[in-house]
Amino acid sequence: MYVKFEFTQEDLVDASKRFLSRQTVNHSRGWKNPLLSALAIGVMVFLFIRNQPVIGLLISLVVGGIIFLLYPQLERSGVEGRLRRMAEEMMPPPGPYTCEVEIRSDGLWLRQMNKQIIHEWPSLEAVEETADSVDLFTRDGAGVVVRNRAFASGDERSKFIALARSHLIQARS
Repeated sequence: MYVKFEFTQEDLVDASKRFLSRQTVNHSRGWKNPLLSALAIGVMVFLFIRNQPVIGLLISLVVGGIIFLLYPQLERSGVEGRLRRMAEEMMPPPGPYTCEVEIRSDGLWLRQMNKQIIHEWPSLEAVEETADSVDLFTRDGAGVVVRNRAFASGDERSKFIALARSHLIQARS
């Protein structure tokens, strides 16, 4: 089954964020990075105000707490900014950019930006439905985000999902 759609820099950034969110290394850090950052900045503030230890301790605790609370948002913002800059480098104007995806017996074929890739079925991990796409994730953190605009109808989308899942199940057995 073959589908084709146009995509934008924004679509590329969104797909990259989806791939990053699935990687276990991003989840394993959890609270460690915010805590270490808050601790480091809190110590620096305390050392700066060391002449008045009680006030320095209170201010460093407040500043450390603020850093701890803001860290996840700051990190997301930084990652998104880097992804946007990468998308701009990869997709110079003018567009539009076309993505072609085909479910084949040997794997999931993809062509975009003058590149062809085949993700063989054993390398795929999941087929997930979202409100705006069908996401196919590989075990190595890559994948394909097939936007709903690739499908002529909801029925065609359902057939695509069913076919992809049947190949995935067959590859696992």
